[in-house]
Amino acid sequence: MLHSYLIYYPDFLNIFIQLEQLTNNNLVRFMGIGLILMGVYPLIQPKMIKREYGFIILILGIVLLIRGLLDLNPELFYLYTNLLTFF
Repeated sequence: MLHSYLIYYPDFLNIFIQLEQLTNNNLVRFMGIGLILMGVYPLIQPKMIKREYGFIILILGIVLLIRGLLDLNPELFYLYTNLLTFF
């Protein structure tokens, strides 16, 4: 999938590989944790950002975190597959 980006954005693959190496091949996990933390903030401070947006970001962070943890447990792969087939 990343090779298709190589045609349009030649530096994308290099940047992605450098970020993966920097995070010790845990980039997707860190992005999921970051989205979860960003999703909690609107739940605490709903005056600044709507609470609905916080739920959306929180759910996306959980999905991304599960995607990052797929290599650790094969049962998570089946859970993730069932989740995506639902949508």
